[in-house]
Amino acid sequence: MKRSLMTGVFVWIVLLSMSLTAPAQYNQYQFSHLDINNGLPHNQVNCFYKDVRGFIWLGTLSGLARYDGYNFKVYRHKIKDKSTISDSDVRNITEGPDGKLWILTRAGMDIYDPATELFDHDIQPELKKYGIHESSLRMLKKGEGGIFWFLSAATGLYRYDPKSKTTIRIEHEIRRENSIAASPVIDLSEDHAGNVWMIHADGTLEMYKKQSGNITQRIDLSGKFSNRESDTYRLFIDRQGLVWVYDISTSTGVYFFDPVQKALKKLSKNSELARLNSDIVTGVIQDNKDNIWISTDHGGINLVDKKNFSVRYVLNNEDDNKSLSQNNISSIYYDNLGIVWIGTFR
Repeated sequence: MKRSLMTGVFVWIVLLSMSLTAPAQYNQYQFSHLDINNGLPHNQVNCFYKDVRGFIWLGTLSGLARYDGYNFKVYRHKIKDKSTISDSDVRNITEGPDGKLWILTRAGMDIYDPATELFDHDIQPELKKYGIHESSLRMLKKGEGGIFWFLSAATGLYRYDPKSKTTIRIEHEIRRENSIAASPVIDLSEDHAGNVWMIHADGTLEMYKKQSGNITQRIDLSGKFSNRESDTYRLFIDRQGLVWVYDISTSTGVYFFDPVQKALKKLSKNSELARLNSDIVTGVIQDNKDNIWISTDHGGINLVDKKNFSVRYVLNNEDDNKSLSQNNISSIYYDNLGIVWIGTFR
């Protein structure tokens, strides 16, 4: 697939989402829509990923879909065919070091080979190639400089460098105070200074210095969301270095932490700084104008201007077929062409 072909298509069409072609006014963003009538396997879109070839991959409640700008190719689980995806409920998609897709489903992690178009359910041989001795994996994340982070389903994580083909195991050390927390790592992201931020199941937010291998900042968020451990924390770092943390399974809004000022603030329906119209946050991204897009359930998109922390609500308008199709947003993704993709719950 040629990039010029994909670029021409992405100028005007965005799956269940929007392109920034309208004036920056209340509910004036224009959307193009695709759904099951266009070949999407299910209208609930859980996740997006754009691969190096320009394909958009969508994980839905009832199948994995590959979109080429014109058509969908759908991959579903078939009971008697072991080469198909292990489950049709797809939760997360990431491209691995060798171009294969690591796909998290309800049944576990699969590896999809684009060359053969087959799925492998046993990820251990692939993990061993990278010096990782784990039977299961929580998540794979691609970081700055082509580095890959493998998040263990138990505790700790692995850092793999494809250039040097070296793997470093990062884990809690009882006798070392500045090692990472013992609780499982749920999500991870890197800031532009190369620092690695991670959120643990117990609500511990940490900054890891790759050069020293030490934790240099640690913030306890356990009481901010709930008093239980969670495997649904999510983390996003914007271009100005603010660290955004939210839990997609709770109605607690979103917190953001300023590492320089060491200040933690909250955005919610009752916050003084900027008021959201829903506390059920499902995603956070930043556009090319530095606006923060907060996707919510029942509140559409809350668009935050970081200059003054004013909020605009982008919502469904039944009289406008180019508005959001609905206000129940399940996922949001910003691609390398500046397109914002938004998935809905139905």
